[in-house]
Amino acid sequence: MGRPSISEQRRIEIGRALQTCMIQNGSYESTSVKDIAQQAGIATGLVHHYFSSKDEILLLMADASLLSITNLLEDLLHARQADQREEKLQELLSNREQAQFLLMLQTLALSMPQIKELIVKNRQELQTALAARLRRSQTFAGDAEQTALELVFLLQSAMFQCALEPEPNLAPILKRALEQAFPLSSQE
Repeated sequence: MGRPSISEQRRIEIGRALQTCMIQNGSYESTSVKDIAQQAGIATGLVHHYFSSKDEILLLMADASLLSITNLLEDLLHARQADQREEKLQELLSNREQAQFLLMLQTLALSMPQIKELIVKNRQELQTALAARLRRSQTFAGDAEQTALELVFLLQSAMFQCALEPEPNLAPILKRALEQAFPLSSQE
């Protein structure tokens, strides 16, 4: 994959500025395009050059954040050693800003159908991928779809808890659930 263009880089910077502003201001509604521009260090008119609306910026960041978490979960499940899994789990649970943004997205999904669609689609894709992986596993003998649903629910709940309180002690719970579904000893 090639290096992102200057335009793509600027769009990402603006998106990150939106995310930061939302967390600082406490909501999407209280974040203005002017706030975003100031956080990104650019003129307000330049934000409009890259995006047609604040909602477009939000959709970009929602998609990017959900993809980032999915990739981190994939890395977590591909860990071949306990210390690697522990490291990825801590990475997942320690990014409080990302967890806060995800919690805000969940709230926005109640009033923004496009955000709801993204979240639901991401959750379904993750569940489908986990279930497929469980079905391929030679050591798993349970209901793959139900276990995938439970794991996604547990992981999402953990992320939301991380948004609300710093350093919640959720790692042991997640480690147990992951080890039951995806034992380290059985990975190729």
